[in-house]
Amino acid sequence: MLPDIGSLCLYIALSICLFISIAPILEKLGFSLKYKYYTVAWLAIFMAVLISFFILIYSYIIPDFSILNVVNNSHTSKPLIYKISGAWGNHEGSMLPWITAINMFTIVFCI
Repeated sequence: MLPDIGSLCLYIALSICLFISIAPILEKLGFSLKYKYYTVAWLAIFMAVLISFFILIYSYIIPDFSILNVVNNSHTSKPLIYKISGAWGNHEGSMLPWITAINMFTIVFCI
């Protein structure tokens, strides 16, 4: 259930990103979008990506072996610090912290 929520958060972030990418085209067509909506959209993207990142970390902490990423890169006898750092120790897991960091800098510098 929890991995499904993380995936859903990433799909929500993707759909909001697609909306932001076509928003200038909509403004050229005559739709009036205010700057406030962009701010809310970027904050929603950041929160969705952050939630999915914390769900991945939590899945590593409690060894949730229903996730293939956890199965391939974790073990029950590892110490806690290695379980947490194992979340970005591979290609699939390392993309999520990078996306989170990029969104954080977008929030800090663009809004």
